[in-house]
Parts: sequence; C-alpha cells; structure tokens
Amino acid sequence: MGRHPEVLTERFQTARQQGPLRRLSQTNLPGASETVTISIPPEELNRARSLAAKRGLRYQTYLKMLLHEALDAEEKSSLVDFGVCPDAQRVSAISQAS
Repeated sequence: MGRHPEVLTERFQTARQQGPLRRLSQTNLPGASETVTISIPPEELNRARSLAAKRGLRYQTYLKMLLHEALDAEEKSSLVDFGVCPDAQRVSAISQAS
C-alpha cells in the first residue's frame, strides 16, 4: 500500500456507500478495447505465439500491435496514393525506405 493508507480506506468506504463495488478488469475499464472474434489458421496462430514470446509479449498484444502497424502503413499509403497528404513525396520516400 502507499504512504497514506487512510486515504485509500476513506475512498473505499465512500465508494461502498455509493453502491456495490466490483473488480475492475481490462474489459470493464473506461476506454477498454472492444472484443472481436476472428478465425486464424492454426499455423499462423502458432507463428504469432512464437514471435510474441520472443518479444516477451502475449500473442493477443502482439497481434494488436501488428494490426495497428499495418493500419498505420495502409493509411499513409492511401494518403499518398490519393494525393491527400500535403507532403506526399516525403511520406512516400520515408515509406519506401523502411
């Protein structure tokens, strides 16, 4: 516990008076991710688990990271392709270099 356990106790008692208490988890925190179900071939799932383990990550976290990176790359590519990006040549050069 922190240096001021009396503050924690007071906050707990106030929360209990306001209604039933419940345990917070990743699924009921404000701003938590939405749960989705996708089918992934077993060999690809095994590859993801293996690569995630090498990075010290859980495979779900690793898959979310890959999805985020792929979406960012696709979005940048789309901006350049459609001339929406004001500095399209610079972004294109950076994308091709990586």
